[in-house]
Amino acid sequence: MTGNEQEISIIQLFRVAFGNKIRLIGVTLAIAALMMVYVFCVHDPGKAEYKSDFNYFVQGLDEGHYIDGSAFNFEQLVSLSALESAKAIEKEFASIDIAALYDENGIYVEHVRDEKITNNVSYVCYRIVAKKRFFKDEEQAKKFIATLAEAPIAKTLQLSDPNKYKYFLSAIDDCESFELQLSYLAEQLALLDARYEQLTDYYGDITLLDGSTLAGVKHRMDVFFVNNSLDYLRYEQEEKGYVLNRGQNVNNLKLTMLDLEKQKKYNEMELERLETSISALMGAVSSGIQSAEIDSYNSRITELIATNVAITKKIDDIELQLQNVDNKNNTVFGEKILGMKKELERYTDQYQAIEYEVVRDNSKVFFSQASVIEEQGGFGLIKGAVLAIVLGGFLAACVNVVKGWRSLFIDPFAVEETKKEKTE
Repeated sequence: MTGNEQEISIIQLFRVAFGNKIRLIGVTLAIAALMMVYVFCVHDPGKAEYKSDFNYFVQGLDEGHYIDGSAFNFEQLVSLSALESAKAIEKEFASIDIAALYDENGIYVEHVRDEKITNNVSYVCYRIVAKKRFFKDEEQAKKFIATLAEAPIAKTLQLSDPNKYKYFLSAIDDCESFELQLSYLAEQLALLDARYEQLTDYYGDITLLDGSTLAGVKHRMDVFFVNNSLDYLRYEQEEKGYVLNRGQNVNNLKLTMLDLEKQKKYNEMELERLETSISALMGAVSSGIQSAEIDSYNSRITELIATNVAITKKIDDIELQLQNVDNKNNTVFGEKILGMKKELERYTDQYQAIEYEVVRDNSKVFFSQASVIEEQGGFGLIKGAVLAIVLGGFLAACVNVVKGWRSLFIDPFAVEETKKEKTE
């Protein structure tokens, strides 16, 4: 019985709420009209915006730099030059007024959050927001914002040029000594090893188009230079006394030898003075002070002797190099260094091609929800109209209930029974 009473009361509530059709329609239209006036006052098309959240999977950008070490400034994504470059890419962007978009602050970018993925990789998330009124439609805005966001990938690919990692190799041609050339060769090899490690740490040990892996390519390079050691070339140069006859190198060696000989003679004179002083002290009456002075002189003598031994070694090395200036073997050694330079150039070119392939095929921009999101600055006209009608209808039903509240307490079965009795 309680269930029937509840059911009856709900039915009765709906009958009362929607019973007076004239009042229902009238109140609904009146309230809807008032709501639409409010919507027209609040609605501001100039506040409507398009926005897009995204992050990069591009080596270096999460750390604030490009792969060549130059700074990545996310605010430059919406600079005037970036906007103009983006407009020039697609014909459908021709209707966008870039000057107005920029001058009226119609677009901006912000750093919204950081997302840690692994110990080596973190996503830095950005957001581009653009005023809707500057675009023909949402599709145009979506493509334009995507073009702006993807610009750093194009720049990263552009930075993978053939000469980016060849500073040390190009510097070898201007070196005036074999020692400096060998140091640049070692720097170049260390650079390539470091770049392979950084590429692998970020993208993983991915498989390249030729079927090899990053780790495999690096291993083959390292094996080659283990078998053709730069350390052995350095040892050979020092042992044989090879010298590069270029620029002022030979004259500098001669001047260096003269300076060393002067220093050696001065040290020998100092040794004689100290030995004389020790002899004089030992001939005098012994005391604790004299013993301390003798120890000090002996310590200084030992130091000077060691210095002169080192100086003699340097002089001998320079004399050997000066003797080899026009030696045929000296020329052959120079050719060995140039041959090693060519090998490093080949491995550098190989790395450049691999880096370009990896960046091209694996760097991406990830957009949240895979699209540009429309965000209104106020009620839209269509949304406002629908909301006004719905709210007006609800309030009109409430008015009907308030006006006909007594009907809620009339038993519909009793009314039916009364009608039957009157009929009979």
